[in-house]
Amino acid sequence: GDVAAKVEHDWMEHVGELRVAQMLHPVMFDFGSDCRQGGEHHGFNDKGLMAADHRTKKDAYWFYRANWTDDPVLHIVGATSDTASSPTPDILVFCNTGRVTLSINGREVGSLDPDEVKSCRWDGVALDEGDNAITVRSGGRERTVMWWNPKTERPRFTVESQTSGAV
Repeated sequence: GDVAAKVEHDWMEHVGELRVAQMLHPVMFDFGSDCRQGGEHHGFNDKGLMAADHRTKKDAYWFYRANWTDDPVLHIVGATSDTASSPTPDILVFCNTGRVTLSINGREVGSLDPDEVKSCRWDGVALDEGDNAITVRSGGRERTVMWWNPKTERPRFTVESQTSGAV
């Protein structure tokens, strides 16, 4: 009905059409599917709320949990990535514990109240060069993820072999 249409619209607006399938046709876990050619991996249906390892909870899992349980949820969308989507990413948080405060490397960006689908979104947040600690706080909880600014070249590390006379 109207609520489902609103959730679908807000999810698409926040995250994009690629993951809407997780909202409209949810299955608990990713699974093999020989005939599947879409998604991130050929022959694999990746629309599950959790990865095939049965441990990794995807963003859609946290969306449902924030909206359908009273258990406290504070989740940064994209937390499993180590690189931001851009030097000025939109930061989306699912939260059912009240007002959310966002900080980047200890610098407060601002606070928002979750909307009707338990989401807070900061548009075009400027990241510092290199690594960035993205921290959100709400209801006595705190979550931090580290995102590399994609505009910054990553340092290259080399390993020099050291040989001794021993064989």
